[in-house]
Amino acid sequence: GKVWKKLLFAFDFGDCLATVCTDTKHETSEEEIEKFGLVPGHAYAVLNLKEVLGQKLLQVKNPWSRKRWTGPFSAGDKLNWTPQMKAALKYDTESEALFDDGVFWIDWGSIRKY
Repeated sequence: GKVWKKLLFAFDFGDCLATVCTDTKHETSEEEIEKFGLVPGHAYAVLNLKEVLGQKLLQVKNPWSRKRWTGPFSAGDKLNWTPQMKAALKYDTESEALFDDGVFWIDWGSIRKY
C-alpha cells in the first residue's frame, strides 16, 4: 500500500537513498533468514525499485559483495522469472547465477517478512 507507493515515488524522483535490514526483532528465526541466503541483522543497499507486471520488486546489494537471496525472484527462481518479467527488467538469470556479486532482486513481501 501506502509505504510502497511513497517509497517508489521518492526513489523515482531521486529524493530517496534507501537501505533495508533483515529482522532484528527476532520475529523470524536466524535459521530461516539464513536458509534464504540472507544475513541476520544485516543492512543492504537498495539499488532499484520497480513495479512490474503486478510485482513489487527491489534490487538490493549486500555490501559484502557475496551471499545473496535464494527465495522468490532469486537468480535460481524459475517460477517467477517468466520471459516477460526478464525482458521487462533486462535480467538474465543464467549469467546472474554464474557470478555472485551480492546484487539480487527480491519481492516486497519477502522484504517485509525477513
